[in-house]
Amino acid sequence: GLAVVIPTRNRPDKLRGCLAALSEAQNNLAFPVYVCDSSPDAAMRERVSAVCRAYPMTRLHFHDGKNVAAARNFCAAVAEEPLLVNVDDDVNVHPDAIGALYQRYTSLSGWRVVGGSIFWGTFWEGPKVVRRIGYARSALSGEKPSFLIGAFFLYPKRLAELCPWNERIRYADDIFMGALWRSHGVSIAYEPAARAVHD
Repeated sequence: GLAVVIPTRNRPDKLRGCLAALSEAQNNLAFPVYVCDSSPDAAMRERVSAVCRAYPMTRLHFHDGKNVAAARNFCAAVAEEPLLVNVDDDVNVHPDAIGALYQRYTSLSGWRVVGGSIFWGTFWEGPKVVRRIGYARSALSGEKPSFLIGAFFLYPKRLAELCPWNERIRYADDIFMGALWRSHGVSIAYEPAARAVHD
């Protein structure tokens, strides 16, 4: 089974757009959606609850995590399915994007993570390669990526449990996780047909 997990905080309007896109994707592949909200204010949590109630596939969970890494770890803990698609709350997937990620994942073997392509308004972004000076560039065709943009990717729940996100890292956590995955022999793959738009 496969599930989508969404870390969110104080952004019910962004979440609404994300869930609307995922609702359309349900026509191609049915899956539950776990919304993991860390909004500290009770009124904001109620707004998030109201958004989720409009989408029957949604399962809402609250937590007190302080950053994205904590949110992703919480999402992996509450989801019951063996495969998880992380979708940031400001990312709107194309209707066939989840299915494309899943097909790419099942075509491979061993420990692997598969990222999609995200549109940032003027360009599509995929996997990255870290340069010697520390900055990253887009991976070339056939080149092994160093990491994936954390906004839209699929990985096994078991991998999320064995290699949890480092909650002490405030920025560039996806770069760190790419290095951690690779150090454990995890393949980083990319499916350009799995497209989503950053809001």
